[in-house]
Amino acid sequence: MAKKKNKKNKKSKKINVFPIALGIIVAAILCFVSFKFFIFIKGMDNFKVENISCLTEDYPALVNKIKSIKGRNIFSLDLDYLERRLINSFPGIYQVRLLREFPDEVIIDYKKRIPLAKLYYGNKYYFIDKEAVVLPYRENFSQGNLSIIRGIKIKPDKLKTGRAISGKNFRLALYLVSELNSVNEFFDFIPLTIDISNNNNIVFYLDKVEIRIGLENQKERLGILRILLRQPDIDLGNIKYIDLRFKEPIVGKK
Repeated sequence: MAKKKNKKNKKSKKINVFPIALGIIVAAILCFVSFKFFIFIKGMDNFKVENISCLTEDYPALVNKIKSIKGRNIFSLDLDYLERRLINSFPGIYQVRLLREFPDEVIIDYKKRIPLAKLYYGNKYYFIDKEAVVLPYRENFSQGNLSIIRGIKIKPDKLKTGRAISGKNFRLALYLVSELNSVNEFFDFIPLTIDISNNNNIVFYLDKVEIRIGLENQKERLGILRILLRQPDIDLGNIKYIDLRFKEPIVGKK
């Protein structure tokens, strides 16, 4: 006897479109009201820029660069564009953030590039920061404790304010300056002179003693130098050079 298959009647589900339509209408109304409110705020004189100031140290040149925004509505300002404009115009700073201080003030929050060393090239000194960027000269730079890097081989047109200097030896020299500045044993010898004229070696000087540190393992070699300088029989006045490029440091007497 053939089995009869029971066929289930599938009832189609009706979709209630009312909540969806209501949601769309509410969203449209909110967008319209927000737009109208924004237009209203933009037209209010209370929100026109009257003051521009710096968050920390005053920097009149920064303020003057964007003084044209005075009188404009604070909501209409393209802060990203203004920040890029300031960064591109002032190579001595590396970060700028503009803040709206309601109702009528714009505040400039910026960070300066700090010189790490001086590069001597072509009878002239260039101030360089930790990222190898050439800085514009400022009279308030503290120059007395800046070590000097000599012997760079570079075309003059590469030494432009705001441009980073490339070259492995120069970058290693900057790293060396940073390390030497952070170690107490070397404080009395700062500022130092660092010579990178030899492509295969970097040297610096402690009390006219030539320290040959090479191009590798500089941190470890400085540690060896620190231990060496602590030895009671070490008199820098009687030493011509110390070569740290070998497994055992070589001390050359005068």
